[in-house]
Amino acid sequence: MPQIVPTDVLVDVSSVCPHGCVYCYHQYYAKNTPKFMDADMFYKIVDILAKEGVTQIHPYMSGESLLHKNIWEFVTYIAEKKMHCSIASKFGMPIDWDAFEKAMLTFTENHRRFYWAAEVPGATSDVMKKVMTSGNPEQIWENLEKLGELFNKQEHTFKIGCKTVITRFNEHQKDEVKTKLAGMGLTSWRAVNPGFYMLYKAGVKLEEVEAMLPKNQLHRSRVDISKGVLKPHQKKGIQPKCGLCINPVVSPDGNVGLCCHDMLYEHNFGNILETGSLLEIVNSPTYIEHREKALVRGLDLCKGCN
Repeated sequence: MPQIVPTDVLVDVSSVCPHGCVYCYHQYYAKNTPKFMDADMFYKIVDILAKEGVTQIHPYMSGESLLHKNIWEFVTYIAEKKMHCSIASKFGMPIDWDAFEKAMLTFTENHRRFYWAAEVPGATSDVMKKVMTSGNPEQIWENLEKLGELFNKQEHTFKIGCKTVITRFNEHQKDEVKTKLAGMGLTSWRAVNPGFYMLYKAGVKLEEVEAMLPKNQLHRSRVDISKGVLKPHQKKGIQPKCGLCINPVVSPDGNVGLCCHDMLYEHNFGNILETGSLLEIVNSPTYIEHREKALVRGLDLCKGCN
């Protein structure tokens, strides 16, 4: 009997991202190896995961999944396999809304749910351009408005959650973002802290990292800057167990990694297409050892978690 049977798996269909967000370490880790997952490979992986009891697939991880030309076929296939699905996106690009609506009907017909996580960098174009150094931030609010219309039109047959990663550039617009979203019928919103430690590890200068930090996070966030060293914030008492490393990730090449913070898949435990099984990989002694360490934030990788 397998010791570990994952219910959620991230399948990294795109390591390509056009946004260049100042707080994101993607641009330092993945920009030299952009890749889209082959469509046939994706379908084979989903077949394996469905057979082994996975109930939800997240077709995203290190890049922008909406850039994949087959993304809505992927989403539809997940629904047809009787699994739930979620996608995270910044919405700064054209979206095939007809394909999206058809995909949502498939989820309804199969009694499965779709969740869309939207990242909103600011309320106005000038601020968003400071957070997103490339891409098309102006299109974000246009897409969100359309999404709000469909959300109400389809009587909430899918779910939406919005978040804003808070930096010094956009911290003054938190309330404005929340108000604009609410006016579109999108009431689920939260502010989150960035994971600056990974930026520092990627080689970004300490003073540049510090310049991005919101003023009220210099001493209260999960990073402390003191004596020229950036280190994870240590809270008193027992650290809560990690909720990310219980969900394995599959790279565009089919390699199985530990969690969504491992952008380079430095912890590679095997290839799901070579083994024909995720359960075989995640129940190997090496995977279990690393997972147990990660659960209590005992890996160097865990220091970048926000």
